[in-house]
Amino acid sequence: MSLRQTLAGKRAFLKNASSVANAASLNAFGQDGPYEFDAVTVALPSASAREGGEIVVTYPTGTDEPAPLVFFMFPIHGFPFTTWRTLMANVIRALVSNGFAVATPASIDPNGNRPIQGGMFPGTTSTANGIDLREMATRYLNFFTHASRYLVDLAQSDPSFALHGKLDTSRIGTMGFSVGGALSQYLAQRLDAELPGRVVAEV
Repeated sequence: MSLRQTLAGKRAFLKNASSVANAASLNAFGQDGPYEFDAVTVALPSASAREGGEIVVTYPTGTDEPAPLVFFMFPIHGFPFTTWRTLMANVIRALVSNGFAVATPASIDPNGNRPIQGGMFPGTTSTANGIDLREMATRYLNFFTHASRYLVDLAQSDPSFALHGKLDTSRIGTMGFSVGGALSQYLAQRLDAELPGRVVAEV
């Protein structure tokens, strides 16, 4: 996907979401919107080669309109995912208060032999429990692909799910920065293949 296509997709995503989201222009980005928000932690069972774990979905409250869904991939270096969520709280709040739902990683395979919590430090080749960068990046991408599909399927098909009817799974965006930004582009490609026509932005 070229930079022009990515920017065009981002503009279309914001324009199409304008009935729900106030952040319809880059000039408004970063400003808090009118919505309060809440969060749900979603546990994901492992499936075949795709790993289980948990994601946190922060979503707007006080609106009857389903929120466009953004998958935000944190880096896998520097800090655990829980710390990245705290550091990125202003970004998440800006998006959610303007009408977007944002899914972020909590943990990968928490009951497995080699769980990933994030936190590989720059200049190192492995985490404290011996997971090397290549394995970690591969597992993280596999996890987020599985998490994205699982969340979309659950939100669409299970009326008892807390987020049923609250997510617009026909308008999906992926975003990230540093290693998370690189992997979010791969995630967008995977989801575009598995959920054709639904990925409308990659940031």
